[in-house]
Parts: sequence; C-alpha cells; structure tokens
Amino acid sequence: MVGVLPFIPLHGREKEAKNIYTIITDGISKKSPLSLYIGGKPGTGKTATMRQIVQSLSKKKKIETLFISCTTCQTKVALYREISLKFMGKTFSSSVALKNIEKYFVEQKKFILLILDEIDFLTSKSQEMLYMVFDWPAAFPGKVGVVGIANTLDLTHRLLPKLKKGIEPTIVMFQPYTKDELIEILTQTLKKEFDNCDSKNIEFIARKIAAKNGDVRVALSIAKKTFLDLNEENDEDDLPVENENNSMFKTPLLQTPKPKVNALSAVMSTMKNIEASPLVRASIPYQPRIILAIMLRLSSKNKGATNIEVT
Repeated sequence: MVGVLPFIPLHGREKEAKNIYTIITDGISKKSPLSLYIGGKPGTGKTATMRQIVQSLSKKKKIETLFISCTTCQTKVALYREISLKFMGKTFSSSVALKNIEKYFVEQKKFILLILDEIDFLTSKSQEMLYMVFDWPAAFPGKVGVVGIANTLDLTHRLLPKLKKGIEPTIVMFQPYTKDELIEILTQTLKKEFDNCDSKNIEFIARKIAAKNGDVRVALSIAKKTFLDLNEENDEDDLPVENENNSMFKTPLLQTPKPKVNALSAVMSTMKNIEASPLVRASIPYQPRIILAIMLRLSSKNKGATNIEVT
C-alpha cells in the first residue's frame, strides 16, 4: 500500500483511492496482469476518483492512459476507433483494426492503461467485447491494464463467468455516502457559493439522501437548488417599488413582505420536484441526462417551469 497519495482524494473516498492507486502502480511496476473492476451505486465517487488517479498517472513518462465513456462507444468498431485514434493517430477498417491495435500493444514501450467508464454498455448476448478487453491484461502482461467502471455491483461475476481463473479483475466496491460524509461534503462545497448555508438544512438533506441512496450528486443538486431559491427570495424582499403617487421624486417604497418560505419545506419541495422529474425516473445515462436537462431548462427559462435537475 502506498504511503501518501500524490493528490488529494475526494472526501470519504480516501481508502478507495489509495487502494486503487496501489493496485495500479503495483501492477505496472511488477509487470503483472492489471485488471480492475470498480463497482458501486450512482453518485458514490467512482468516476471522479478514477479521474483523479488518471490525472496523476498521466504525469508519469512511462504510462499512457485513455479514458473511454462506453455510453458513446458501444460497438467494437467504436471502441477500436477510440483506441487507435488515441495511440496511433489514425483508424483502420474493422477487419484489421484489432490486429493493428494488439500489434501496437506488443511493440509499445510505455504501459497502456485503458479506463472504460460505464463498461456495462459493452454488454451483448455473448459478452464478446467484455471478454476481449478483460483478457488483454493477461494476453499482454506488463503492457496493458484495464479498469472497468459501472453502477452494476456484480457485473464480472454475473456477465463474465467464463473468465479464465487467474485473470479475473480485482474488484473495488464504492459504498453509498453516509450522512456524516454528505454533511462534510455539502458544507465544504456550499459555503463557497452561499452565505445562508444553515447547518440544520444541510443535515436534513444529508440525512434524507443517506437514507435513500447516498448519491452525493443528488444531495448537491437539492442543496444548491434550495439555497438558490432562498437567496432569490431574500433578494426580492429587498427590492424597492417605485412610488407612482410621487413620480417627480420617484420615492422608493418597500414591497409588502411576502410570507417567508420555510427552509425545510423548501428542501422537501425541491426533493419532490427532482424525484418526480422524468430524467430521474428514466434509465438514461448520466452524461446524456446533463445535455437533456440543459436543453429543457433553456427551453423553459421564460415559461416559469420547474427547474430540472440531473442526478
């Protein structure tokens, strides 16, 4: 196990980050088959942690990394294209692509680390693609490492039962965030953006999300939406109204205060709106959800529609 990581890991994910970094660096230094599967529910920090590690490893001269999102790369042709473009700067016809890629693996002096995010999108009836990529570390030991990331907890056991003994990927699981971890993350993040980050509201959100799924992205979305609404309400209360009876001097009059929105009620309302969103209910991958949410928000900006949040 490495002593001190060369980067600051995500809060609550220090153990997982150190474990993954150790597995990867040990595999590279020992030139042993490096195959890793990172599983866990959405919003548990899997991809963000791996991106930190990749960024750190990319600074090393003898390592080349490629981070592939399988949501946009679901076929062999697309996968071969991504790999060949990154490492060879060109593409090949489907009939010779794999041959040229594996030839590159053999001849390359640098260690190649492939990170396949949302790897469950590579599934098929025969699981041919999954078997192929997880076989590369054993076929090219000391040359190629593969890290698969997915929300599925048992992907390798359920979908890859025929993997040869000894080349099964090492599994690292990410557990949902706890209430205390969410409180710390929300507090540290929100205090940089808002002045009204009441600790009771943060604790309430953290407790609700921890009991539901521990998804830090949902917690941050709810908290930001809640505090943004409360800030906007406070700003509106401070706006003066023009005195129409004294148009010469335009004497400002304060608006009649509106009833204050209870903060906890605002939190519950935001949570209800987010959970009712079709984006949350639909099984749409996270990145497409971001694009769709932005489009919906832009189209409804002047219509007074409820804001759409991505989880």
